Amino acid sequence: MIALLAALTLPCAGPAIASPPTVYGRANNQSPVHRDPDELLFIPGYGFSRQDTVVYRALPDTTQAASPPRSLPARSDGHEGIADVVSTADVPYALTVKLPSVMLPGQAYVLWVHTKDNEWSDAVKINDARPLWITPDYVYVSKALAHLPRTVKIVGRNLAAAPGAVTQVRLIGPRSYLLERRTDPTRRALEPFVAEVDLPPRLPAGTYTVRIEALPPRGDPIPDGWLILDVK
Repeated sequence: MIALLAALTLPCAGPAIASPPTVYGRANNQSPVHRDPDELLFIPGYGFSRQDTVVYRALPDTTQAASPPRSLPARSDGHEGIADVVSTADVPYALTVKLPSVMLPGQAYVLWVHTKDNEWSDAVKINDARPLWITPDYVYVSKALAHLPRTVKIVGRNLAAAPGAVTQVRLIGPRSYLLERRTDPTRRALEPFVAEVDLPPRLPAGTYTVRIEALPPRGDPIPDGWLILDVK
């Protein structure tokens, strides 16, 4: 018997191409939601390593896309800096960081993961307002709906204003209205989840876009989300 030996040529493996980690950033699915200074933040995704660095930056307008800095911050303050990675037990699927004490409570921030190969992950936000729905989703021009108070509630996450700011609701439709949220000292615990406003006695019929805003002391409104209200 003659054995025939076939030579199999395999391509040489080249160097691995570095790719940035991916952070789960869907606002209402897996994304980090809210954290304050000195608290731990769990950042889920994939492609993380034990050498990664987490960078944060204050986000004055949560509707705008944020680009990572050109280099790692030299120091940490209320505007930007580095959050210490305190656990890599879930690498490559998550990192756990401790937010610096110099960060501002209630301030919206954007975070990135930076790798040893100088790659930046996609951005992820925390403390940004996340309206989910409104109730009711329709009202009448002037009369009450089923004998209920003539109000609209926006339901979601992170709806409480940051210190020194005021949460307002803007209606944009046949006419525009800027309404300040109702305050109730006995229901402070609900403020991050519900923003309720009194409607004007009369609204022109039509479809209104509902926008929740934070009004900082400097008077610069920051839009955070869009919902629809029908007036019949």
